[in-house]
Amino acid sequence: MFNIQFERLGPIQVDEQGKTLLEISLDKGVPHYHACGGHARCSTCRVLVLSGEKNLSPPTDAECEMAERKGFGPSVRLACQTRVSGPITVRRLVLDDTDAEEAYSVDKPRCDLGSSSGRETRLAVMFADIRSFTPFSGRTLPYDLVHILNRYFAAAGEAIRQHDGYIDKYLGDGIMALFGLRTEDLQTGCRDAVAAGLSLLDRLERLNHYLEEQFGERFEIGIGIHAGVAVVGSIGHPKRRQLTALGDVVNVASRIESANKEFSSTFLVSDTVFSYVKDRVKNGRKIQASLKGKQGTYDLHEILGSSETGPPLITSTAQDRLRAVLETHISRIDAPSYLRLAFHDAWIRLATGGKSCVTPFSQSLQRKENLALIPNMDILATVKDQFPRVSFGDLIAHAGAYAVERCGGPRIDLQFGQVDRDGPAEDNDFPFYEGISLPDAKSYFLASGFLARDLVALSGAHTLGLASGQPFTHDPFTFNNQYYCRLLAGDTRAFLPSDMGILDDPDCVHWVEEYARDEQLFFDDFADSYRRLTQSNPQAEEAIF
Repeated sequence: MFNIQFERLGPIQVDEQGKTLLEISLDKGVPHYHACGGHARCSTCRVLVLSGEKNLSPPTDAECEMAERKGFGPSVRLACQTRVSGPITVRRLVLDDTDAEEAYSVDKPRCDLGSSSGRETRLAVMFADIRSFTPFSGRTLPYDLVHILNRYFAAAGEAIRQHDGYIDKYLGDGIMALFGLRTEDLQTGCRDAVAAGLSLLDRLERLNHYLEEQFGERFEIGIGIHAGVAVVGSIGHPKRRQLTALGDVVNVASRIESANKEFSSTFLVSDTVFSYVKDRVKNGRKIQASLKGKQGTYDLHEILGSSETGPPLITSTAQDRLRAVLETHISRIDAPSYLRLAFHDAWIRLATGGKSCVTPFSQSLQRKENLALIPNMDILATVKDQFPRVSFGDLIAHAGAYAVERCGGPRIDLQFGQVDRDGPAEDNDFPFYEGISLPDAKSYFLASGFLARDLVALSGAHTLGLASGQPFTHDPFTFNNQYYCRLLAGDTRAFLPSDMGILDDPDCVHWVEEYARDEQLFFDDFADSYRRLTQSNPQAEEAIF
């Protein structure tokens, strides 16, 4: 005999072991939601275990699947699957119809950064804000204002993404970003955040040249970073949720950014952040500041740049160095051409034995439909001058991956090691052309070791670019899942025969529906399929660089 303590309800005496928590609740008259009848097909019976975890059975396969889908931590259990052998204390998490509707219908965002249920995470928080923006907006035409802000946020976003940051939100002319979500390592998060801040200042200087030349304006910004423990979870209406961080670390970071105005500084970090980067940065003043709404004083440190003598703030990989060069050449406007070039090379390589075939003098580039790709290859030839040991195959694959990221898609990390052919492939080696049917494309995919899922995911590349002068989607320079949404809506005016056939294939249409519903799933699968398509013989970076 033992007791089960339901928080806010009091103890319940249990006479026998081995029953599920839901069975015990129903036997004892405890109001306990179970919308699916106790079959682990919903999560309305979930509880938070406050004590006595050792007296619970291990999670079943069905419970593990639900926990992964919803993003539950180990302390959240399904009452219908959890058998009790001793005293425990739990809190019911679904108490009314509104709770039940949300628990039944809302899945975890398919993203490895967070979940719909909150968790405590060690991270760094960065705020950046444009100085004197209100008078600037008052003297600027509305179109120009939006255009300039988007140029600024594009630069800030690239700096944040480059250093594994997550853009939490835009606050008018400000931006909030989180670092360390993937690793939950405070040192890594702080170093990434400071590196992103310095990168943002560098990009801002380049943007200011443009603003001064075109508009006679110049932006000055303030950056503030603090680090610590925050609560991270997806917040908002069920149809419009966003991962965010909550807690004192966020408030302090915001106050540190605001302190730049008082001390006529640009980049301030807390003592916590500074402790992780002090040997890697050039620092200016140490400031004791009273922060608005906070008691006591805070030691703040002014960051002036990266250290010239200490270890690098961020150890860049070979791919990072190549990406930094590609970034100066690939804009959103020409990104679709680089992605098309990557597919073009990959298809030929599959058909001709695993070696890259596309070089600036390739026979395949002289075909009428490919002439527009020649300028892209000319640019990659200049990049190759800086990386002479990198093959054209690797350059093309990395350019396509960066093109996707540049247009808002996922970052696709690739290795090096593709080998170029001694001579170009023959025209008849090229397996795809604009008139190919879906059955032929699918047969080629299957014969090459890919699945229908890969075919559908890679077809999503048509979210970028044009076909016969017409865009596949409403915005041909933004990588998203609109290709699938338009397919399902029947809006297929610019689509190719192979696109049209996807809806008629039972193996493919399921994935069209999944990707239309879940953009992050599409991003994950596209990155995986692209990586396997463009890489066949990866080698260690040291062998290439």
